[in-house]
Formats: sequence, structure tokens, C-alpha cells
Amino acid sequence: MQEIALHLARGRSNVEIAEAMTLSSNTVNYHVKAIFAKLGTHGRAETVQHILAAG
Repeated sequence: MQEIALHLARGRSNVEIAEAMTLSSNTVNYHVKAIFAKLGTHGRAETVQHILAAG
């Protein structure tokens, strides 16, 4: 999940992340939603801000 978060921070789409990690887009979507839930965020932009602020 941490690697997916890094891809999110780089602005990659779920499909791009899936291709880079050789996962299905559904698997990436599941993990992205889990990241949103864990961080208490509601979208990609908010999540990226949170990730970048955390360093």
C-alpha cells in the first residue's frame, strides 16, 4: 500500500499504477480506497497533500 501511495503522490492514475506494479486496476482501486480511509481523506488531491506533508 505504501508503494501505491508514492505513485499517488507522483500524480499517477490507477491504471498507470496498475501497469507499473503489474496489478489489476481493481486491486489498485481497492488499495487507493483503503489509503483514503486510513488517512481520513476524501479524494486524490487531499490524499496527496497529506502524503506530501507527512514526508
